[in-house]
Amino acid sequence: MNRLLLAIVVSIIGHICFAQWTDSGSELTTSDNVSIGVTGNGSMLSVGGGSNGKPIVSVNNTWGSYNDYPENNRPFTLRRHASDNESISTFVQDGVVFHHYRNDETSSKMIYRFVNTDTESGGGINANATVPLTLYGSSAGGKVAINSQSVPSGYHFAVDGKAIMEEVNVRVSESWPDYVFAENYELRSLEETESFIRTYHRLPEMPSAKQVEEEGIELGEMNRLLLEKVEELTLHVIELLEKLKTQERKNQLLERRLEVLEKN
Repeated sequence: MNRLLLAIVVSIIGHICFAQWTDSGSELTTSDNVSIGVTGNGSMLSVGGGSNGKPIVSVNNTWGSYNDYPENNRPFTLRRHASDNESISTFVQDGVVFHHYRNDETSSKMIYRFVNTDTESGGGINANATVPLTLYGSSAGGKVAINSQSVPSGYHFAVDGKAIMEEVNVRVSESWPDYVFAENYELRSLEETESFIRTYHRLPEMPSAKQVEEEGIELGEMNRLLLEKVEELTLHVIELLEKLKTQERKNQLLERRLEVLEKN
């Protein structure tokens, strides 16, 4: 009798514990919240642990080469709905690892916010939440591309398209054109400048139109060259002003002599 009662109790407990799970043979599903390694916090899925450097969640799958929106064999995908209209997935295509953020809602925008909320005190790496967001592309140095899958050699940041910002601070390694106003600066004469323009159809030291088309311009260097030309032009204006004043004095002297001759 006791054995029969024990069997009934075990059966009831087992039914209570496992009745919320449904095994279809290929999937194990439940309509209840699930907690793994942590007490549930009301979320549909709560996962805790990851102590001693171990990952909380590890997803392994065979990488392959897929289309732009592969429907199968994606190692990691998060969806808001059953479809991929709003989803985050990771996959490989043509040897490139993609972290794919997709939003097909025409009335909504996508915002990616990276916030360091660590307020620990002391000398920790995140002390006082002052550590900036840093992107690393390889051990050779971080590279970031926007609207492009490549960054030209020798650069760390590339944008294929237009960019707008409130302020840009360019640190120029070359000396600033204060040297133009030094007494030993060799100012090219206007005649020499005119000859150069007639020959090359550009100002001296300035890049040609073909060079700019092929290589673009460096903001710092271009501003340095432009300021150099403005300062050289200023020196020419000062020189012409001195010549004009000298000519005016000569004209005044000639006018006085003419007046004396007319009186006589």
